[in-house]
Amino acid sequence: MGASVGREGRVVCWVNTNWLLFSLVILFVLAVYYSVGGYGFPDYINYITLVENGGYLRSPDEYAAEWLVRFILKNEFGFFSGAQNTVDFLAVFVQVFYVVFVSLLMKDEDRQRQRGWLFFTLALSPLLLTTVLRAGPAYLIVTYLALHGKVLTPRFVVLALIAISFHDSAIVMIALYVLSAMFCCIFSRVGVRELRWLMVVSLAIMLLSQQVSLLLMSVVSHFDVGIRSVYFQGGEAASLVKKVFVVFIWFVAYTALSNDRSSMRTKVFLCACSLLMAVSFSVSEVAGIRFSAYVLGIALVSKGAFILSGNGRGKLSQLDLLFGFVYFAVMFYDVFRNAQAG
Repeated sequence: MGASVGREGRVVCWVNTNWLLFSLVILFVLAVYYSVGGYGFPDYINYITLVENGGYLRSPDEYAAEWLVRFILKNEFGFFSGAQNTVDFLAVFVQVFYVVFVSLLMKDEDRQRQRGWLFFTLALSPLLLTTVLRAGPAYLIVTYLALHGKVLTPRFVVLALIAISFHDSAIVMIALYVLSAMFCCIFSRVGVRELRWLMVVSLAIMLLSQQVSLLLMSVVSHFDVGIRSVYFQGGEAASLVKKVFVVFIWFVAYTALSNDRSSMRTKVFLCACSLLMAVSFSVSEVAGIRFSAYVLGIALVSKGAFILSGNGRGKLSQLDLLFGFVYFAVMFYDVFRNAQAG
């Protein structure tokens, strides 16, 4: 929060720094996106194929849900025609959904929670507003539910259905959240120390991903997972860069366990998500990276910090903000370097 000193010596707040930085990041990402053109990003051609095939890459059996995305991709609504215009409409729809949803959450009077959504945007906006159009709203909603949702309330049910209607991965995350809530009710005495051990197990699985993969592939190979089989090719050693990436996200999640303001339910869910990320990464780098975005988003918002625990580190919080912008720059560059200007 920016401030100035008034005539009577009182500090007068005049600008919400979190909101200002959030707005600048969003404007920057959108400016680059529309300067390059959506067609310049790698996944754009896949969405064109989805439109031309009536919302599917090959057949209606490919997806368990994603009803809203399917509906948009196979209908012109009388406003536009052609596959490219339909994909552009989906991009605008997702971008508006994201900006409006987070803007409402940024009105929270809790400045640390505001900072959490700012970090969420720094970490995930390069993906949410460019290549991962379907999964973006699912990341956002699941993160919100992890912090605010109570199982089986009307709000939880509605938002869960919306998340699932955007991307199938939300089915797994919603189910995992419900199980985490049930776990907290049954095992009410579980504390942070036990959760740390679970996180250590997750780290070990990631570090030994190739060995774990050999064990898991024999199980997965007996199931027909349709189009998701691309996630379960196996047989190759994980990329060192990607392994470092998921280990870094594990570290961000691990520090969230030290946050005093996060509920135990959120911490249990975060540990469960970290374990899911580790196992998924061992089976498939693609699946692991997909779930890592959920882990990162939940960790950042729950503690309102990036590297630090979020427990009020004073001047170090500004250094933490610098870390957030560095991460944003690296991720944005990774997405942008694969873009092709039209």
